[in-house]
Amino acid sequence: DIPLMVEQVQQLPTFVLERMRLFRTEVRSRYRALIIVIAASSLFALTIVVALFAFFRRSVVSPFKELLAGGRRIAKGDFAHRVTVESADELAELADALNKMTSSFVEVRDNLNDKVKERTQEVVRSEQLASVGFLAAGVAHEINNPLASIAWSAEALESRLHEVLHPT
Repeated sequence: DIPLMVEQVQQLPTFVLERMRLFRTEVRSRYRALIIVIAASSLFALTIVVALFAFFRRSVVSPFKELLAGGRRIAKGDFAHRVTVESADELAELADALNKMTSSFVEVRDNLNDKVKERTQEVVRSEQLASVGFLAAGVAHEINNPLASIAWSAEALESRLHEVLHPT
């Protein structure tokens, strides 16, 4: 059995090298598979992150930007502008409330403008009537002065005529 052992000892380096080559091939294939799994997982995770970012931007950031831009336009005096938000959440409710508030403000403003116009017309009418009254008072004064002296003269004339016609 020694020759068999000697032969096995001589084949041992070849056997060890062959086993090492097989082990290396197996490790490489596992390593490549692991790299592929990690790359695919990373790509999948990146896709999910990008999708979540796009969803967040579309469902949260864009409506907030629209609300902000609409609020700024309304604050600058564009009361005809209406904010539209493409969602069915609290942001849409906020946009609806902003639109209702703007409509109410426009209604109150128009109502107040109408009242101011009415009051202004009333004041103008009152001032016109006061002017007419002042003018009438001035004209009456101007007419009454000569009439008073005519009336006084007429009374004096009547009194003299009475004395001349009825002497006692």
